[in-house]
Formats: sequence, structure tokens, C-alpha cells
Amino acid sequence: MTLEETNIGGRLYYFSDQWYRHFANNEANRIIENGYFPAWNNARCPRLRKFPISSRKRRYPDESHAAIKCLLSSGIISTFSIYKKCFLSNAFFKPKEDGSQRLIVNLKGLNRHVRPLYSPKMDRIKDVISVLNRGYLMFSIDIKDAFHHIPVHPDARKYFVFDFDGRRYCYNCLPFGLKTSPAVFSFIFRLAVNLARTSGIHIFVYLDEILFIARSLQEAVGCRNFIIRKLELLGFVVNKEKSHLDPSTKIRHLGFFIDSHNMRVYVPPDKVENLIAECENFYELIKKRRAHNRELLSIVGKIRSIYIAFSPALKYARRLNVLFHRREYSHIRKTRKIGYLLSSFIYTLRRKYWRSIRQINADEHF
Repeated sequence: MTLEETNIGGRLYYFSDQWYRHFANNEANRIIENGYFPAWNNARCPRLRKFPISSRKRRYPDESHAAIKCLLSSGIISTFSIYKKCFLSNAFFKPKEDGSQRLIVNLKGLNRHVRPLYSPKMDRIKDVISVLNRGYLMFSIDIKDAFHHIPVHPDARKYFVFDFDGRRYCYNCLPFGLKTSPAVFSFIFRLAVNLARTSGIHIFVYLDEILFIARSLQEAVGCRNFIIRKLELLGFVVNKEKSHLDPSTKIRHLGFFIDSHNMRVYVPPDKVENLIAECENFYELIKKRRAHNRELLSIVGKIRSIYIAFSPALKYARRLNVLFHRREYSHIRKTRKIGYLLSSFIYTLRRKYWRSIRQINADEHF
């Protein structure tokens, strides 16, 4: 069945015949054909009410109106009657890198009622390194608006309702922010990706991003053409702007640069500089006694996240976490020790790691 690539919302529903033809998984086919309906905790569904439209007028920028118009045209959202009972969530916008606006619907209240699902294991960078050999070729595929491909059951749309500029809308497909969205999408998407595993090529999946590792150019091109054809046949839209379809020994994946020619994993320069800036800001918060556990967990998590490419990061993250919770230290002593620890981390990162990054031209290779 042919369908315009701009029609993303619940797109897999129109390809349900292909899913029945390729897979015998009744649960996946049921979700695709009927739509996803969340299971509630203790069999108690959220309370539905009639909400009046707010009379307070608010001026939204043109980019916000353009974002809503784009979501309507793509079938991701649709209008919802103000006279029907619903579960209303707050909505706001955040700017993207290209200047447009991204719609964010706060589903925190709804998530309290949703029963969690088991999420399949995600392939991480260390899994990629374990099978990577010198000279292997890599390419990646990204799915456009991944979660929005999965339809929502018509009776469940009343739980995904929000207001914008005096009008009421609801989601027709799986929304971002729902705590079961990653598990539902991964469950369905991995069925499609597994079609290519029979070719013997290494495949690593993290939500909507797929990394392929091949031994030769012929093998990589053949697998790339096969998987793109299968994904499009099943209804997925490949985001060619974010995908790296040309097989190469150097690629960016999950926030890291992977180089099979030199057998190295690099942290992107912009990520390094942002981390250094956050460390300096965190130290300023400590001196002003404004640092809380939220800031601590954020900075420790970001330091720990680069350990696969910068091994000392794990040591610094552990020492920082322990030092922050030492109650027997006075504020002045704790501030000095944390300041020394952060300064040592920044120095080590810049001198011992940044020097190796400067030896390559990141813009040219990646």
C-alpha cells in the first residue's frame, strides 16, 4: 500500500496486512491493527472529567502554530471535542536546533496510572566495541518520529488530550513522554529489524537508531538496501537526514565517534566542552550552597557516561558522589575537595584526552 511519507501518525495501521504476512506475533499484530491501549495499575483507569477551555489568552509565536499545523497534517494529533470527558495534560513548546518548535506534553500525571512494561535490552556502545574489528564498515539508519508510527486505540485517545490556543487536541498515535512508549515501540520495531539478522550481519538497536557493522563494502551495501526496503514495506519512514547510509570506517552513534580504522572511540568535541562548562557551573553552585542532589546526579551521570571512551571518568564520578555525601566534612572543606576533584577531572580530560582528539579532523571524518 502506498502512503505519503508525511503521514506518520499511526502509520503502521495501513500496513497491517504486511505485518500479518511476515510475522506470527499476535500481540504485535493486535497493537498495529487495533491500536495500543495502556494497562492501568490495579485495574483502575484514570478519572475522566469535562474541562472547560481556559479563557486566559496567551500569545504563541508563529513557530508554535506551525508545529501544531504540521502535527495535524501528518495525522499525529487531531481535534478533540470540549464536551467529552478526557484526561487533560499540560502542553508547552521547546525550541529545536533548526529554530522550529517541539511540542512537549507533560504526561507525568497519566504515568502514575499506567502499568509499566518490560523493556527489551538496548544495545550499548560497549556491545558495539566487543564485535568491532579493524577496517570493518559501519552505517546507521534512523526512523523519523519513531513512536508516532504506532497507532493508539480510538478509545484510548481521550487519555492523551491537551489544549493549545483555545482548542483541544488528542494524540492518534503513541506519544513521547508516556512511560511505556519505549517498550512498546522496541517490541514492535525489533521484529522488523530481526529480518536482517538472518544475513549474518551485526546489528545494534537502540530505540529508533540502528547501527550495522559489515566486513566488506559489498556486504554493507546489500544489507543496507535490504533493510531499507523491508522497513519501508512494513510502513516505517527512514529519516535520511539523520541516517548515515554511506558505509564508512568512522561514524557517530549514540553520542560517540566510532573509528574502526584506528580502533578508537572518541567523545565529540562539543560534548567535551559542554561537560567542562557544566562542571564549572556545578562548582559555582556548591560555593553558593545551592547544589542539590538533582544537580549532583546530573553531573555524575554525564561524567560516568563517557567512561567507555575516557576510562578515568568512572573513578572521578565515584569519588565525586562519595565526597558530596560526606557529612563529617564542613562546607568549606567539602567545597575545596570537590573543587580540586573537578579541576583535576577537567585537566585530565583536556590534556590527556583532548590532545588525541585534536589529531583528527572531526568535521572531515565524521
